Amino acid sequence: MPQAKAQFAVQSWDENTWEGQPSREVEGAKRTRARVTYTYEGDLQGESVVEYLMNYNADGSGQFVALEQFTGSIAGKSGSVTLQHVGTFEPVRATLSVLSGSGTGELAGLSGQASIELAGHQDSYPITLDYQFA
Repeated sequence: MPQAKAQFAVQSWDENTWEGQPSREVEGAKRTRARVTYTYEGDLQGESVVEYLMNYNADGSGQFVALEQFTGSIAGKSGSVTLQHVGTFEPVRATLSVLSGSGTGELAGLSGQASIELAGHQDSYPITLDYQFA
């Protein structure tokens, strides 16, 4: 299966409670929603918008799910595709899966998956997408 290797960087991060209020803790735990924008460089070139739902536990661990709308190119083919995120933190570990049927343009028929593990805040983060076209 081919691999697309890239770096992604956070361009913006807007996080509030699920109810849309500023983030607040209840006995050390909190549940938030974040709208995040990323840029990609490498075999993935483009931008994306991600909608996260996150559960922070009192001990610093937590879980999240998200949908990411990527627009750009993957291995030289352009279009858009939706990725589903399921993960935990601290550290961040996530599986990203291309949603079946979500590809547009030259990315129509794309399927694939990536696993990421991130430790600490950095200017950019590595990602490798294992992919194929139908």
